[in-house]
Amino acid sequence: MSKLKNWLLRLPVLALVLAMGFSFNACTEDDTEETSHAPEYVTGTTNSGGYTELQLQHYTVNLTVLNEAGTPVSGASAEVLQGEDTALLWVELAGYYPAFEVLPLNSQTTRNSTLHLIPTGGFFQIYETDPSHIADLLGDGSVTAHCYEGTLSNILDTGMSTLGGFWSVRVTGEAAALGEAGIVNLSLFTSGINAAIFEELMFGAATIMTEDVLQYCLYTIEVDGQQWFLPWIQIGDVVQQASDYDYKFILTWGEYPTDLDSHLYTPSIDGAAYHVFYADRGNNVAPPYAWLDVDDTSSWGPEATTIEQLYPGTYTYAVYDWSGNGLLSTSGAHVEIFAGRERVGGVDVPATGGDGPRWWWTVGTVNGSSGAFTLVNTLNASGPAGAPMRREDMPLK
Repeated sequence: MSKLKNWLLRLPVLALVLAMGFSFNACTEDDTEETSHAPEYVTGTTNSGGYTELQLQHYTVNLTVLNEAGTPVSGASAEVLQGEDTALLWVELAGYYPAFEVLPLNSQTTRNSTLHLIPTGGFFQIYETDPSHIADLLGDGSVTAHCYEGTLSNILDTGMSTLGGFWSVRVTGEAAALGEAGIVNLSLFTSGINAAIFEELMFGAATIMTEDVLQYCLYTIEVDGQQWFLPWIQIGDVVQQASDYDYKFILTWGEYPTDLDSHLYTPSIDGAAYHVFYADRGNNVAPPYAWLDVDDTSSWGPEATTIEQLYPGTYTYAVYDWSGNGLLSTSGAHVEIFAGRERVGGVDVPATGGDGPRWWWTVGTVNGSSGAFTLVNTLNASGPAGAPMRREDMPLK
């Protein structure tokens, strides 16, 4: 069964990877003089030279697939789903992110394309520029839009039940304006993902909040009487906008150390100060009015700490190397900081090279009265005031 229809769940989730998109190293002819033909669907597999010929009724696609080093990739599955005016060229192989290109149809009958496969490393890729001709594909005369309203949880459920293991979210219009980032493209593997992770990914990419109600659309194309789903869900209109959080910290990191932990220390709230972390994840409707979404113990993240409502005093956000099988300075740890939907900035862990296992990274503080963030960004063997001195002093997981 075609992956364009079923999106097989076959690749392991290993990492959180931010990338500037799939590879679009295609050598195509002039995109003028568009023409229309009946929809078609063909498949092929690359040979030892990384090559396959995909023969349509009116077009021949000569495809070469290479890896990042430029070496030909054999055994890659290639598919072309042709609409009336555009065609989707899709390549997939276990261990790699899929690669694709959208081909506008014109009078040139031979298309030469070279696509590069990137090794898989996580839940998703973000490509910050809109793929060429993607709007033309989704608006193709042979494509039917199926639109609904719902939250991010509804969107994830719909995508997983309908599209399966790999698909893209394209955020446009009112939803993209929530983050003032323009069009946002997020492609993700759904094996191992849950609603909390998806919601944090979408907040980090487009500052869409869990409670926002959105219009979203799936797309099908009919070929010889059979409907095929395109691997995109497009989010557009904002039906209902949720109230903003006061602050959010989103932590991601590399493969080692496998387990980094987020820690938030609050000022006194109704007579008590709080420590929000894996053993006490907090509360959004009662003190401390802050919470941790998940405790990621197997590399990469994301792990998000949210402050629903700030109180006077100082909040301190820090990260602890729980597992100790690697150093914070070489972890690739990164924290995205948001005040409401506004991105305050991103902070990379210092690459000092002088830290040891199970050290602390104090990222910064927030003034609960003014909402101002102050960068600290230091590595130390001990944590912020009030932090446990040793891992043995922390609750077991």
